[in-house]
Amino acid sequence: MAKQYCPYCKQELPAAINERELHAKYDAQLRNHVNAALASQAEKHAAKRRQFEADTRTKAYAEADKQVDQKVKAALALQQRESLQERRKDQQTIADLQKQIKQSQKNKEAEINLAKAEGQKEAELKHVEERISLQDQISDLHRRLEKKSNEELREEGERDLLTLLKEAGHPDRYERIGHGKKVGTSLTP
Repeated sequence: MAKQYCPYCKQELPAAINERELHAKYDAQLRNHVNAALASQAEKHAAKRRQFEADTRTKAYAEADKQVDQKVKAALALQQRESLQERRKDQQTIADLQKQIKQSQKNKEAEINLAKAEGQKEAELKHVEERISLQDQISDLHRRLEKKSNEELREEGERDLLTLLKEAGHPDRYERIGHGKKVGTSLTP
C-alpha cells in the first residue's frame, strides 16, 4: 500500500486513517468554527443595533423635550401678551366710560337746569337713574379689573396651557407645579 499524505499539512498519514475521513473531520471542524464566528458576529451586530436604537431613542426624546419646552415658552409668552392686551382694553373701556359719564353728566346738568326752569322733575329723576346706572357699570368694571392680579392671570394661562397639553394627546405626563418653587424642566415620558 502506498503512503498517504494529508492534503492540508502534507504530513504522512497513519495507515488506519484514510483521506476521506480526514476531509470529513476537517470539514466538520471548519463548519463548527465558521458557525461560531457567524454567531459571534451576529451577536455583535445585534448589540450594536440595540445601542444604535437606544441612542436614537434618547436623541428623539431630547429633541421632543426641546420642542415641547419651546412651545410651552411660546404659549406662555402669548398668554401673557394676551392678558396684558385684555387689561389695556379694560382700562381703555373704563377711561371711555368715564369720559361718557362726564359728558353725560354735563348734558344732564344742562337738562336739569332746563327742567328746573320748566319745572320738570322727571328729567332729573331720569338723570339720577342713568348716572347711578353708569356709576354701577364703572364700579363693576373696576372690581373685575382689580380682582385680576398678574398672578391670577398667569395661573389662568397655566391652567389653559396644561389643559391644551393634555388634550394634545402627547404620551408625556404633565403636572402643574405651584408658583415660587425652583424646579427644572421635568417632562417625563
